[in-house]
Amino acid sequence: MALYKVEGIVLRRRIMGESDRIVTIFARNYGKISAVAKGARKPKSRLGGRTEPFIYASYLLAEGRNLDIITQAELIDGLPAVREDLYLTAMATYFIELVDSFTELREAHDDIFDLLWAVLRLLEGGAEPDLIARIFEVRLMTLLGYRPQLERCARCNALVGSAWRFDVSIGGLLCRECRPSAAHLATVSADAVRLMRLLLITDIGQLVRAGIPENLLAEIERVMGAFIDYRSESRIKSREFLMQAREERKNKRAVTG
Repeated sequence: MALYKVEGIVLRRRIMGESDRIVTIFARNYGKISAVAKGARKPKSRLGGRTEPFIYASYLLAEGRNLDIITQAELIDGLPAVREDLYLTAMATYFIELVDSFTELREAHDDIFDLLWAVLRLLEGGAEPDLIARIFEVRLMTLLGYRPQLERCARCNALVGSAWRFDVSIGGLLCRECRPSAAHLATVSADAVRLMRLLLITDIGQLVRAGIPENLLAEIERVMGAFIDYRSESRIKSREFLMQAREERKNKRAVTG
């Protein structure tokens, strides 16, 4: 069997037989790969901890008839701080599900790989998770070919002015004249639109240091959530987990604050 080596981030894994796993890895230069990790569920398996979601590792794979086989795995980064915090775990789970939902097997997306790893490292480093999520959403959709139209009307190309509505079916703002015929509108403020523009083009490090108001992040979350849901072929299951973890985080802060 031919062998090949990849560096990748685990997107998901599922049980196969009594002790094996089928693992989906998002790899640089390869895109998504599904492979079998034999014996990964055994207590002493070296593959077990290296085939968990959002682990970043180097994998040696053997080409198989139906599925390739993971023969070796060397950990690069396990993101321990993310794993120790429920909200960060939920956020990372959301990120990898979005990548999994919008990409196909064996289609290389190194730009998306770099974005995903960048936001996971920012979570690990203590950056504000809701800001990182909004950056990830707008940039991921752009890399997928769905860049939000935030400068002019997405239908007639007219300047939009000061009254803002976002059509999730088109992926952009609509002017007053084009709005009445739209069926998938989301209200968005001028400040939120300006922030979305910055999220697209500004250096992530500058954004992390900027101190952005929570209400604007919440507004963009609502708009981008509707946009992503419209474009996705399946329900984003991790969003419910994320909302539950956020509520628990708020409750803990209320008690300790």
